Amino acid sequence: MSDLWETVEMADRTLKDVTLIRGMPMYGRCSRCGRPFRMPPEAEENPEKAKQDFHAAFNLHECDKDTSHAAGQIVKEATED
Repeated sequence: MSDLWETVEMADRTLKDVTLIRGMPMYGRCSRCGRPFRMPPEAEENPEKAKQDFHAAFNLHECDKDTSHAAGQIVKEATED
């Protein structure tokens, strides 16, 4: 985990664009629906619990089908020449 950005594999979706600061994930987004996940400022008080809570929030969220379609359309448009 030496890179600032990493992708964490989670079933059929991934947590992408993970920003790590001192080994703690501070930001990431779902690859399927684009939902952002942010670490609260008070997370520094208990880094291990904060990491667990961050990944649990991602694992437990349900992707919105409309958002998933919109995210796919944005990617499609961004990659067109």
